[in-house]
Amino acid sequence: MPTDPAEQARYAQAWRTLRRRELQLLLCWAGGPLCIFVVMAVLNGPLSASRLQRWNGGLFFGLAMVWVIGAGIAAFRHSTFPCPRCSRSFFLRGLSGDHFARGCMHCKLPRGAPGPGVSDYVLKRRWPFGR
Repeated sequence: MPTDPAEQARYAQAWRTLRRRELQLLLCWAGGPLCIFVVMAVLNGPLSASRLQRWNGGLFFGLAMVWVIGAGIAAFRHSTFPCPRCSRSFFLRGLSGDHFARGCMHCKLPRGAPGPGVSDYVLKRRWPFGR
């Protein structure tokens, strides 16, 4: 275990940032379609066969584009999370990557490790994407 409290605090902050980015990605992907459906249902009234023909395709397309762009930004922010030890992308190596990686793709720092010198850190299972 590292003995420097400042270093431990820096790592803890980095892992909190990663968990926040994962939650943003999950909420954007899962919540986007639900939000689109709710907005369209509120604007067009209850669903029925006759009302389905009145749905505004342009509004639906616009909301869908906002969702896709937002989800893309959230995915980009998650995939470019910097490793606390080597400061390179934790999940990407070149043009390929693993968004569920248990360790840094470059320095192999275990996910959730409390400091830089930890090589055999046992990671607890964390929600939403932690393994």
